Amino acid sequence: MPLYKEIEDAILALLEPLRAKPPAGIYANEIRSYGGEFNTANIDEVVIQFPAILVNINEKIIEPGGRLDFHTNSISVYVCDQNARGEESARGGDALAGSPGAYIMLESVRRKLHRQNIPGIGVLLAQREVLVGYSQTRCIYRAEYKIKTKEV
Repeated sequence: MPLYKEIEDAILALLEPLRAKPPAGIYANEIRSYGGEFNTANIDEVVIQFPAILVNINEKIIEPGGRLDFHTNSISVYVCDQNARGEESARGGDALAGSPGAYIMLESVRRKLHRQNIPGIGVLLAQREVLVGYSQTRCIYRAEYKIKTKEV
């Protein structure tokens, strides 16, 4: 049975190439586990190294079966960017400022994770992407994924 940490570590490993500088990747300064650092009320107070990609497992649904149970893990991947030129540049990117933008980050994360088989665990499937919040200079989106496993 895969543990939360094993699933999270596998996803972080898949995202690690996004730490490279363009054109090889989007250049995220921080790729790590998410520990509840922000909500819509405190986006300007968040202390992370932008741009950032943060990952956590936020739910497990267990469906009992005959000899095996099916476990569906819900995973959230947060993409976070900031830009002194404003929230629009934090969303759309700004090459001059070295800001990839949340939209490019979402696309890059989806290319790395959607339909990706994690050996011994299962296949990641994209579910949706939603705006978490924004401020005058920051933008944060959450991409949601599911991975279903069979467990004894």
